[in-house]
Amino acid sequence: MPSLKEREINREKLLSFTLFINVLIMVMNTSMFTIAVPEIQSDFQLTASLAAWMVTSYSVCFAVGTLLYGRLTAFFSIPSLLTIGLGLLGIGSVAGMLGDSYPVLVAARVIQAGGTSAISALGIVVVSRYFPIGDRNKAIAMIASASALGFGLGPLLGGVISDYLGWRYLFTVSLLGVLTIPIYRRYIPSRVERNGSFDITGFLLFSISIISLLLVVSSGVLWYLLGALCFPLFLFHIKRKQDPFLPLSMLQDRIYQKALFLAFTIFFIHFSILFVTPLLLVHIHGKSIAVVGWIVFLGALASTIVMKFLGEHVERIGLPRIIGLSTVCMLAGTFLFSGFGDRYPLLVTLFFFVSSTGFSCVTMGMSNFMTRYLHPEQMTSGYGTIQLIQFSGGAFGVALTGKILEMPFASDALWNAFWQDGSQAYSNAYSLLFIAAFAAFAVFLPFYMQTHQMKLNHKNTASFSRENHAYMNKNKVSRSQAQD
Repeated sequence: MPSLKEREINREKLLSFTLFINVLIMVMNTSMFTIAVPEIQSDFQLTASLAAWMVTSYSVCFAVGTLLYGRLTAFFSIPSLLTIGLGLLGIGSVAGMLGDSYPVLVAARVIQAGGTSAISALGIVVVSRYFPIGDRNKAIAMIASASALGFGLGPLLGGVISDYLGWRYLFTVSLLGVLTIPIYRRYIPSRVERNGSFDITGFLLFSISIISLLLVVSSGVLWYLLGALCFPLFLFHIKRKQDPFLPLSMLQDRIYQKALFLAFTIFFIHFSILFVTPLLLVHIHGKSIAVVGWIVFLGALASTIVMKFLGEHVERIGLPRIIGLSTVCMLAGTFLFSGFGDRYPLLVTLFFFVSSTGFSCVTMGMSNFMTRYLHPEQMTSGYGTIQLIQFSGGAFGVALTGKILEMPFASDALWNAFWQDGSQAYSNAYSLLFIAAFAAFAVFLPFYMQTHQMKLNHKNTASFSRENHAYMNKNKVSRSQAQD
């Protein structure tokens, strides 16, 4: 009979593997459908901006859901929340398979987002709460590798399934996640750590402001800006709320602010590349959806190998450097796409490898950084906010690039002189992403200066988190005294 220690090790291995599978399904759920966008666009006779709504609606609901699930851990057990999330994933998948119109398809994707966001929000919480400090690096690296692999394997499966069976069968892949519910219910404690109250007013104000801005970007209807007025009301609200939806103390921390900007920008770029590149390969290079899947898969697979190396040497390299590598890769990748994406499909694979490596670096680096930078009491809301901001960035990126592909001015002038094909709109969309990557690199420089000498080794995590917590509280008190 195995000892208590052996049973604990087996439990951690099983949970790590289950989280790996669910994160893989979660990411594939995003990347599979971006590959199928050209075929869905053709089936329903959609413009690029309308087709983008299948991605943006999913992303924004996913973003809000990550923070919502994180806050709900104060009132419900993690196994219960995971059961609800994976149940919604199953319902959305069935609805998508049976739906016969584009609005139903978008609604199914929104329901799916309500399910997959539970994995995104609670996966790191499970690791930070129920894994020993020394084993968290491996677990987080495993989650990051699942994310990188999912962004590569998703396009491959998406292309093959769409070509041979039809895009509706993409929904069947997500049903596998429902099968993992019994594992979570058996091996994760059902206790509820009740602390604080749920700020429903703050949640609604913030959600309405994000969705309104997204509607403005995707539709061009300025009346939606009225909903964005909820954001200053949200800021006014959290200054006076005892336990706000987003803690003001974290939002005022300068290192945390830079981390939010980096997460937003890198996801903005990567999701845009995932949306634009299949359209480029289909409309400019004349490739089938299956071939598009293989091209993207090979690039992402190579980045997964790089991430395995970085995960094994994260303590020696340092988290700030890994986060910095993401900005450098995004700069290089977007410039190459904007100048040479019209040449050969094989080059597109190389460019996607570069940008995918950048995305994987920030996925692993930022998650690891937050588990060490934030105090345990801040982990749920702090990491949830990072998740919210980065997937909001992905939603805005897809909405904006989808709009640019339709705008006349994007086709009239060429912003990168190395582009040779006549379809300048694609080059200009990538050029916009290059500008975003440059902004990310500019913000990273002061971020690195502030963090590279910090003791972020996992052995120092607890003491550093306490120091950070005291520092943030000190700043909060100082600001309050200054206002008085």
